[in-house]
Amino acid sequence: MGANNSRNSEEFIAECKKKVRKEVSDYPITIFTRSNDEPSHKAMDLLIDQGFRFKEKDLQLIYDSNHDTSRDLWNGLVHETGRNVTPHIFVCGNYIGGYKELNELVKEKELLGAVRECWMQYDNNPQAKFQ
Repeated sequence: MGANNSRNSEEFIAECKKKVRKEVSDYPITIFTRSNDEPSHKAMDLLIDQGFRFKEKDLQLIYDSNHDTSRDLWNGLVHETGRNVTPHIFVCGNYIGGYKELNELVKEKELLGAVRECWMQYDNNPQAKFQ
């Protein structure tokens, strides 16, 4: 019986991760936030200040509208990233970290290059997004 529960748990985690992958596959920068979370706001402000557009997924708003979806996304994020704090930031579908890691990419001038790697699949004129 324990093996069956373990398998069900593994399947559940795999499904949760799949939901996260789906959410981060349709836009170059996706950030999972919480409404009252200072690092989430700092990360979004940094992206805006640098001229980057992004897709925000506010986990609190998702929770308010659908507890199951919120739970699944949170479980997927924790198992995908190994972190249980927000924000969770993905660039081109790849997890880069939270605010601290985003800030480092900006300081090292590496974020634009990372975004350019995938922008063409979303838009045929990537330069227009950064002017």
